[in-house]
Amino acid sequence: MATPEISPFKIDISDERLTTIMAKVSAYDWSQLPDAGGWASGVGIADLKRLVEYWQNQFNWREVELCLNHLPHYTVDIEGERLHFIHFKGNGTKPPLLLIHGWPGSFLEFEAIASLLAADGHDVIIPSLPGFAFSNPITGIIGPRRAAELMHALMSCLFGEKPFIVQGGDWGAHIASWMAFTKPDAMLGFHLNMVSIYAEDAEPISAEEKQLFSRREVILDIETGYNHEQETRPQTLGVAMADSP
Repeated sequence: MATPEISPFKIDISDERLTTIMAKVSAYDWSQLPDAGGWASGVGIADLKRLVEYWQNQFNWREVELCLNHLPHYTVDIEGERLHFIHFKGNGTKPPLLLIHGWPGSFLEFEAIASLLAADGHDVIIPSLPGFAFSNPITGIIGPRRAAELMHALMSCLFGEKPFIVQGGDWGAHIASWMAFTKPDAMLGFHLNMVSIYAEDAEPISAEEKQLFSRREVILDIETGYNHEQETRPQTLGVAMADSP
């Protein structure tokens, strides 16, 4: 099988696209959105209005775009999916690192630390997960296990059989866990800053563990309605989110 071709990438959003986005921001009809009071029912209207005011009067995309284009961007097509990633190159004395962002997030989460890790010898790969940023559009629904397969394929494309280390948080933690589960021999290790995947037969034993699991269930019930919607009816939210700044 031929090795996928890796291409340098430059962010270049057209003026027409920016004008369309800003027109939609300006045309939003606030009168149709009730104020439920703070963040009790979701996003706080007052905070959202402050964000919109910032977009309209202070934010300058072209300045941001210029700054972002100083990063080493690349794209590659793997198994029909376009993947965007940042590659800070080390001197090869340390194992490659794959840093995986969460939801909602992006490659920018790791910008401050990537050059330091590269200076220490690591090649640092920071992908945009499928469906995020410039890894778009996707060909269909992609869950964490499928994303893990694509991340393995990306690292294989870049480094062959050289073992690597993965770090992930939020959705990135799920993906890193699946990477370790499906192809443990490809990795030297992985680090998570959120643990939410457990062995099928895992049961809390100590009082502390039972309290943790109990608290976790309450938090998941209150805070993850959006997640349940995305797991079961992703296209419903997708229609709205694809066209709403």
